[in-house]
Amino acid sequence: MKKLIPLIILAVFILYLWQFSFFGGYTNYESTFYGTRYEDATFINAKYYLDHEPSVLYLEPGDAPYFIHANSSCRYIAALILSRHRDNWNLSNLPQYWDEYHCVAGYQGKYIVMELGGDKALDWLGENQTVRQPLLKILWNNYTVVESKSWRILEKRN
Repeated sequence: MKKLIPLIILAVFILYLWQFSFFGGYTNYESTFYGTRYEDATFINAKYYLDHEPSVLYLEPGDAPYFIHANSSCRYIAALILSRHRDNWNLSNLPQYWDEYHCVAGYQGKYIVMELGGDKALDWLGENQTVRQPLLKILWNNYTVVESKSWRILEKRN
């Protein structure tokens, strides 16, 4: 029994290392996920030249700037404070919320990079939230979706 316990510990350790190694399940998923992001960003930059824009409005969790290589038009790369302001969690008492809100509402640039959306369970921006509707109305009145890959690309209407 004394020899069996170290062998079990060693076996569990080896399985743990294998699972999180280059050949493990988590690494394969991440490789596919970020490989797709890279391919989509390459396509989007080739088509819309977002990487040549002076700045872009990012309304997504924060990985798009890494792939698209355009500066954020607002102070925060990801509009996290807007995302966290929900029907059941009011953050409108914070000056940072209003700073980000006014930046997004007053954005006049050509492109917006927005989360892909469509999954109500993963509604990062809160498009299904009542408190988000006034801001989204401003965006949808001035921008239209021109691409849906890893992100939605919105272009300013003429």
